[in-house]
Amino acid sequence: MSTMEVADSYLARARRYAAVVVPGAEDPFVARAVDFPGVVGAGDTPEEAEAELHNGLADMIEHLEALGRAVPEPLSTYSGTFSVRVPKSLHMALVQRARAEGVSVNAEVTLLLSQALGGRLAGVH
Repeated sequence: MSTMEVADSYLARARRYAAVVVPGAEDPFVARAVDFPGVVGAGDTPEEAEAELHNGLADMIEHLEALGRAVPEPLSTYSGTFSVRVPKSLHMALVQRARAEGVSVNAEVTLLLSQALGGRLAGVH
């Protein structure tokens, strides 16, 4: 197998991992995978951040295999989607805050939840 084919193989495996993309403090967007909390991707767009994350994950997979370590399987039981009913006043406040930040309500809620969890999952501090 050529070097390019090997790299493509690692990248294809890396793309199996779901990414969490949130607005960043220094970069416009930051992406992390729950399976590899130390690997991040950053970019000007969510897609760029996710692509950078997957490149980093491909490198991590290659490194782990070179060390003879197990590569964790992607988490498949979490879709990244859940539904929560909130009071209308909270919904309005979230919409207003998201508009003020220039992001979607989903992005704002993700940021707030991540901060509440100490930034452990999405890398936001």
